[in-house]
Amino acid sequence: MKLAFIGGGNMARAIIGGLVAKGTRAADIVVVEVDAIARLRLVSEFGVAAVEKPGAELSRVEMAIFAVKPQNMREAALAAAPHFTDPLIVTIAAGIRLDDLSRWLGGLERLVRAMPNTPALVHAGVTGLYAPTVVGTADRAAAEALMAAVGAALWFENESDLATPWRRWRARRAASGFPTGPRARWRSGLSSAPPSSPSSAARTPRRFARRSPRRAAPPSAPSKSSRATR
Repeated sequence: MKLAFIGGGNMARAIIGGLVAKGTRAADIVVVEVDAIARLRLVSEFGVAAVEKPGAELSRVEMAIFAVKPQNMREAALAAAPHFTDPLIVTIAAGIRLDDLSRWLGGLERLVRAMPNTPALVHAGVTGLYAPTVVGTADRAAAEALMAAVGAALWFENESDLATPWRRWRARRAASGFPTGPRARWRSGLSSAPPSSPSSAARTPRRFARRSPRRAAPPSAPSKSSRATR
């Protein structure tokens, strides 16, 4: 599957790195990124193609991932829309509703909204996914496989659920059998390193903790009354 990333920031780099590590060919990925230094970094690290602005290369992609900042989403969508045929669109921009994105893209309907959390940057995250009913099973599977490059994925029934507080996300993950704590993730094989144990200083009982010597208080100056009696 040929992929296009609109935006090449930290989360896009994390997803690209996970995809390449899992076997996706770098030649099948193109990134549209306005920053020249970011483009050079993407090319040198992953061997993907990187361009400054949308062009004819977008007409050949089967999935486009919008990974730009929310305030830049409308401009990015309007610039890319004329070059798309009918790809699956995945957006990871926080706060951008699919209705708005569809309107900016000229009415495209194969849209999936993804909300990865911060640990996805190190491929240990959880992503909430939502798609309207018009999105078919194959597209849903493709979007889930995309976000699996940076961790686990959970589907939500309503788009508003993607704004659920993290404590409720944790409850959803626990109910679905996904390990929630660092030790549970390590035992299940989802984390390669065991959870760090408390430092020796933290384990030291308080009564045995080394105390800094107390400094003697400086002698106080005699009061005026004491000097007068002398």
